[in-house]
Amino acid sequence: MRIESIGYATPAWILRGIAIAESGERDNAIGDDGISRGRMQLNRHYDAERRAKWGAFDPFSPHDAIRIADCILMANLRALGSWDLAIVGYRQGVAGVRRNGLCEWYVRRIKSAAR
Repeated sequence: MRIESIGYATPAWILRGIAIAESGERDNAIGDDGISRGRMQLNRHYDAERRAKWGAFDPFSPHDAIRIADCILMANLRALGSWDLAIVGYRQGVAGVRRNGLCEWYVRRIKSAAR
């Protein structure tokens, strides 16, 4: 699946970088002892909240996973004000970014994977 062809608000390179770094772009990936699922490694603990905000989704569907990741990243951008912080927020949440600041190694990992 080519992320560039989808047309979400988040730049394609960020979505692609997260998919590569988090799962190797595998739609059936399971991580964190079963907590994170799919290409975008969506954490199941936040499923109900995300469904309430953005509708039903299947974390193993590439289209659904990327749509939800786009929603997460855009919400992070609105809350945190920069793409680098929004990317870090994808990993540790907005509260984690506000508490811990920029996690430079994760931003580098996503940017490197996107190349």
